Amino acid sequence: TKSWKLAILNQPEDDYKWIEAQAEEFASYLLAPEIVFEPFLAEQITLLSKIDAQLQSEDILPYLANPVAEYFGTSNVAAQARIRKSSQWQLFVTKLNSK
Repeated sequence: TKSWKLAILNQPEDDYKWIEAQAEEFASYLLAPEIVFEPFLAEQITLLSKIDAQLQSEDILPYLANPVAEYFGTSNVAAQARIRKSSQWQLFVTKLNSK
C-alpha cells in the first residue's frame, strides 16, 4: 500500500484529478444502482420542480445532490457525478433552460 500511495502522490495534478473523478463515478454506480437511483432521483426532481425559483442548473445540482448523497451514502461530489449522467437530469435541464 505504501507503493500505491507514493505512485498516487507522485502523479501530476491533472492525472490525479482524473483518477479521483473515476473513483467517484465508480463509487456512485456501486452505491447507487440504477434500479434504485432512478426512481429516487425522479422523486427528488419532482419535489424540486414544485419550487418556483429562477435558478440555473449548476446552482441546483449541489442542492439536489444533498439528499441523493445522504440516501445512498456517497459524497456530494459523487452524487453530482451520478446525477449528471442521468437522463432525468438532462430532461430537467432542458426544461429549465427552455423557460
